[in-house]
Amino acid sequence: MTAFSQPAHEAMQATTARAHLVASALADQGPRFFLVRSQAALRNLAAMPADWDGVGSAKPSADAIANASARLPELFRLAGGHSSWHAPHISADEAGDITFEWWVADRKVTLYFGADSMLVVKVWGPNIATEMEDLPIHHVSEFGDVWTWLNGTRA
Repeated sequence: MTAFSQPAHEAMQATTARAHLVASALADQGPRFFLVRSQAALRNLAAMPADWDGVGSAKPSADAIANASARLPELFRLAGGHSSWHAPHISADEAGDITFEWWVADRKVTLYFGADSMLVVKVWGPNIATEMEDLPIHHVSEFGDVWTWLNGTRA
């Protein structure tokens, strides 16, 4: 075990205490913190280069990132805001579109954002013919029904 001088030990204790305060403040914000984290993840996608995955995928499209960013606050609101939002896994696909994914039990929802489009894929099993559905989202307000389905409050 490393011995620290008294000032170094006190500095470490102060840093640890500040970290706990920050963590507590973020936890108190609950789902709102996850919204902020989702916004940061979208900003980080802009820095990804072409071939970011080593298999030739396109650089995430700036227009798709802008589309997803513009819709994120409304998705949060439609999901019930503070009461039921959980942060999606945010990434890009091989075409440079942006993806948001959520899993709840045996259900999965993936939103694909292009430059001016949004498509949802709902999955509740492995059979592509009978346990998956894809549909375009023409207006972000349609996401409320998708969120309700994902969380099992409607079949």
